[in-house]
Amino acid sequence: MFKLRTLAPLCAALALGGCGGGGSKDLYVTVSFPYTPVSVFRVSTILPNLSGFDGHDQRCDQNSGALPTGMHINNDCSISGRPTQVGTFTFGYKVRAEDTEGSFDNTASVTVIAPAVGYGAHQISVRLAAAVNDTPQIANNGWIAPTDTTVTWSYQVASGSLAPGLSLNAATGVVSGIPTTAGNFLAVIQPVLSTSFGSISLTPYSYQIIAS
Repeated sequence: MFKLRTLAPLCAALALGGCGGGGSKDLYVTVSFPYTPVSVFRVSTILPNLSGFDGHDQRCDQNSGALPTGMHINNDCSISGRPTQVGTFTFGYKVRAEDTEGSFDNTASVTVIAPAVGYGAHQISVRLAAAVNDTPQIANNGWIAPTDTTVTWSYQVASGSLAPGLSLNAATGVVSGIPTTAGNFLAVIQPVLSTSFGSISLTPYSYQIIAS
């Protein structure tokens, strides 16, 4: 809670013979933001929790830190935009109110979420000459896809290697084939989510095969 002081009414001395009443008073105001994760690439608005402004319009201006690219804090202290980064972003902002004296600094954070990709049917240990056909499973984890663009996926082996005889379909993420060589093989598969607003690399998946 922070204190702002309202301004006393000004007298128009040339127009009025005198001036009385009015005065100033203290406002004890609070501004906070609920924990409301927003979805990458989707237009979103986060509304603040406000109290104590007593009819005065609130005003906020960012003064430190960083909001996710594509989002900004508005005059009325709401946060809006289309985020193109994933993570938690902490920023500082200055709060004031119309027709009051003073201001105060506050901090908040915005969390942007994205889906996660895994291989639910993946078996680590396989026999040589046994067919493998693993389809990636996409867990939204609260992420809501944008409605005004097409969402596409792509996959690549970012490091390591699949077992000989296996291949990764770059468009579908399916790992398929028949292992031909015994050994322990680890490939880091990198999924990429793309829209007309940009692309983002999601959390990579460690795909391990022990062929024997």
